[in-house]
Amino acid sequence: MDNTAYPALNELFVFLNTTLTNISIFYSRIPGSGILLKYIKNSHQNDPFRTVLEEIEDLVEEWQPDPLLPKITEEQKRELEKTVMNLGNFDFLGFSVNEHLKEKAIETLRHYGVGSCGPPGFYGTIDVHTEFEKRLSEFLGTEGTILYSQGFSTIGSAIPSFCKRVMKDTGRRLTRRFIVTEGIFENYGDISPLPKLVELKKKFKYRLILDETFSIGTLGKRGAGLTDYFDINPQEVDMIVGSMCHALHSSGGFCSGSFEITDYQRISGPAYVFSAALPAMLAVCATESLLHLSRNPYLPATILSNTKSFKNVLSHVKYIKLEGSLDSPVFHLRLNEDIIRVGDCDEKDKLLQEIVDEAMNNGILLTRAKYLRAQEIFGAEPSIRICITASFTKKEIERAASTIKNVVNKVLKNKIR
Repeated sequence: MDNTAYPALNELFVFLNTTLTNISIFYSRIPGSGILLKYIKNSHQNDPFRTVLEEIEDLVEEWQPDPLLPKITEEQKRELEKTVMNLGNFDFLGFSVNEHLKEKAIETLRHYGVGSCGPPGFYGTIDVHTEFEKRLSEFLGTEGTILYSQGFSTIGSAIPSFCKRVMKDTGRRLTRRFIVTEGIFENYGDISPLPKLVELKKKFKYRLILDETFSIGTLGKRGAGLTDYFDINPQEVDMIVGSMCHALHSSGGFCSGSFEITDYQRISGPAYVFSAALPAMLAVCATESLLHLSRNPYLPATILSNTKSFKNVLSHVKYIKLEGSLDSPVFHLRLNEDIIRVGDCDEKDKLLQEIVDEAMNNGILLTRAKYLRAQEIFGAEPSIRICITASFTKKEIERAASTIKNVVNKVLKNKIR
């Protein structure tokens, strides 16, 4: 406790003791109160403050905290017990149900403990961290990789690292101009035109930063992202960054590139220098996911096949439009405003929610894309975001698409202009 708190605490004790003493004196003037007062003093060793403390203890013992979550109703319980087909999550490779990964995580937890207890540059780095960095560099075809403990802070740390002047003069021209792009755009499902961006980068002497959060594990013959998909040398991209929360079934983020790019961040990347290192079990999960993907090279092709099959069924529904590149497993279902009578975003959200609810009744889990519209510079139209994974067979995917088609027609048929 802070020493400055003692005088205040002492004053409180004095106040309580004085108040109780005055009450005791007043009470003693009441006829017949002496016997009762003597009993109270004897039972509490002439310490009136002890009486207050015991009353407080009684109140503490009687207090029952409110539950963190309210009790669920019978209807909600039935909903939770329902088996549905999930088309709203980012577990593209289906590793969330992989028993081998679970066993490796438990084994690592027992061996290394829960946390790293320090930043990477100050006793936080251990062998499993460097093993993942090595494995990912080999997988992507880059010189080096730096591992961040939070996916969301990776890009926010990597860019500022190179916005200031480099400490050591390398003799090369200093470039602090960037082209920054997602591999697959989360809000639209478009695949970034990487060959064109590489061309622009060379022409105007920019650094190219590619966020592979949704494209690693999903695009390319090996699932190595856009450089694999477009057959481009990964060293043409200055920084390949991404989150490990989706296809790699872990947490944290990474930045891959040249040794110069990655090593510099180890001393200048804010999120690397000042954050505790990634827990060992999460680094192992990411490594095992890479190994499992390498051992099962058919997974990206399964995602691609499922994606095309799903889109083919829904491509001719007049009430909606699908937004996203043909090969992108992340895409959006939006209302066709040329046909549907709609007003503002709130009305569109309500219609889309009706589709989500009706799909749930038919065993399909969908989710509306959520936006902070007050903070968006370029606000996206209301939509249902769909994610296609390798967890399902082609038959299951086509059946799900047909169900959604019927649901859309049922909900929107009375909204024709």
